[in-house]
Amino acid sequence: MAKTRNLKDAEAEIAALRAQLAVATQTATDAPFQRFPCVMYKKHKVDEKHPNGYERRRVEDTAVNGDLDVSTCEASVVRLEHAGWVHSPADIA
Repeated sequence: MAKTRNLKDAEAEIAALRAQLAVATQTATDAPFQRFPCVMYKKHKVDEKHPNGYERRRVEDTAVNGDLDVSTCEASVVRLEHAGWVHSPADIA
């Protein structure tokens, strides 16, 4: 048997859900976009270790205190790009 409720209870539930949504949306937009860690890909012959035809490398350089060092990560990405690595396996074709 379906649960019945009156209009006032339904409106209160809708208001509570809207408040939860507003809090979640505000929290999500306040966080800055973080580019690193990222993954770079390079074409590789298909073998047991590389069944998809590419090699993956995770770019995640940390500072002395263990935090992510963005400037070092940027330098690593530039170095890998010059060596033929790409940001997506779709770019390998």
